[in-house]
Amino acid sequence: MSAPGADVESAGQNRRSGFGQALRWGVAALILWALFRRIPLEDAVAAARRANLLLVVPAAFAVVALRFWLDAATLSRLVTRFHAPLSAREARALYGLISLVNLINWGLGLAALAHLLRRTKGVRIVDSTGIALFAAWIDGTVKIGIGLGGFAVFRDDPRLRPLLLVVAALFFGHLLGLAFVMSGWPRARWARSLRALPALDTVARARPRDLAAVAPLRVLSVAAFVAFVWIGLHAFAVDPPLSHLLASMPVVLLLGNLPITPAGLGTQQAAMVYFYRSFGDEASILAFGVLVPLLFGAARLVLGGLYARHTSRL
Repeated sequence: MSAPGADVESAGQNRRSGFGQALRWGVAALILWALFRRIPLEDAVAAARRANLLLVVPAAFAVVALRFWLDAATLSRLVTRFHAPLSAREARALYGLISLVNLINWGLGLAALAHLLRRTKGVRIVDSTGIALFAAWIDGTVKIGIGLGGFAVFRDDPRLRPLLLVVAALFFGHLLGLAFVMSGWPRARWARSLRALPALDTVARARPRDLAAVAPLRVLSVAAFVAFVWIGLHAFAVDPPLSHLLASMPVVLLLGNLPITPAGLGTQQAAMVYFYRSFGDEASILAFGVLVPLLFGAARLVLGGLYARHTSRL
């Protein structure tokens, strides 16, 4: 029997979640409306018809499949390292189901993952949160690091200079944050209290070898996405140099992670138009940007369906 007031509290949480989701969709719709007001929809449709979709569609499914396996491998390594044995096959089954839920709501996907890990492996909800935080921390550091590498190698490109300081500050901020939690220094009382937060327990227990085990998987994941975007843009007759793509694509990915729109819808398309408009028709860039989440969603639906049916074996 539920405690007094529990149903009321749950209903309030559901209303807040529903309002937040509606707000994110509203922001996405507003951004897309502004983009299509600037770039006519019929021009974007015509650009999509001219594009080499026979190249883009298979490439999208291939990169989603590769990133699916890399994400499942990351989950397997982190859960096994810190909490309970989780084989790569089990991780793919879990991730298949989560991929389906993520199509509805990313936050709901995290909640479903935490619930399944608790039921199948006895991992506490707070520990699942810690795993997700550690993975996201490494992922963000890798994305920003690749962007910073693009700036360092191709720093003479004047179009990229305005973002250099921002990307450098984010990168070193991520590294300092990891060092602060993992090293145990300083030992001031406030620092120890911060590290003692349950959500930071996984990060606090991590060692450099854990970073070395997971970071290459995240590098491959980001590199696969960059390669797909490079192929896809060229299929839409947009030709940014690889240097520009290496420096800017991590920023596009990070904008997609902002919790202001569902799955980066709107923010990523706007970023692509901003970064690549010097190298091709804006309608082509927007058409490709809108097509990407549709193709990725379809690929995740297929992969999720293939692997989620194995979840019952857990």
